[in-house]
Amino acid sequence: MKALNIIFNNLKAGKVYATFYSNVRFPCYYYNIIYNRVKNIFYFSHYGESAVAATKEKLAWVIEVIFNCTPEEFIARYECVTAEEYNRI
Repeated sequence: MKALNIIFNNLKAGKVYATFYSNVRFPCYYYNIIYNRVKNIFYFSHYGESAVAATKEKLAWVIEVIFNCTPEEFIARYECVTAEEYNRI
């Protein structure tokens, strides 16, 4: 549960979990999970895109079912970057 809390708090603080693609013409980050404060939802992208309510229960479901991993594996697999870093590239 500690890893899930870390992910949840990072997202609520405006950080983005993303994958960096460097082997393309224009290197960039592409989000995996991002928080929308206005709508209070988490957008996620993993072989398609969707959104869920911004709750720990829904976030746990997205990580376990959609990304097919534990929260600990998710942290190891995806980069947590600030919004500035995400938008800079």
